[in-house]
Amino acid sequence: MRTNIGARAIVVKEGKVLLIHRRNEGREYWVFPGGGVEDDETPEKTVAREVKEETGAVISCGEKFAEQDFNGGKQLFFRCEIVSGEGELKMTGPEKQTENDWYQPEWRDLSEIRNLTLHPIEVRDMLLVEEFGKKK
Repeated sequence: MRTNIGARAIVVKEGKVLLIHRRNEGREYWVFPGGGVEDDETPEKTVAREVKEETGAVISCGEKFAEQDFNGGKQLFFRCEIVSGEGELKMTGPEKQTENDWYQPEWRDLSEIRNLTLHPIEVRDMLLVEEFGKKK
């Protein structure tokens, strides 16, 4: 059973950030990898499980980067590092893919994320400030 807490990974390596490219109900956007915390999980374990399911990569979860209220719950964002599996990103989890509802893991240049529909925008902007020293 899921709690009302979500946990997401901020993974930056060599000027690129790991994102999930989404299409859902006609909308196309990007999100940081992650998902809902299960009753028997810590947010850090959720991040590791979800990143593995959504990208095939194994990560180590670091410090909390941000926290945001979201739909009556909370979204926690953690700085993470890839331990293995960064080469060929692929979905390995139970999510069903259709023509109109799909997920695609991608490495994107940090310099271009200001031009993406990346949710949440506030966390995107915090990342840009941290990486480049000013809001983009």
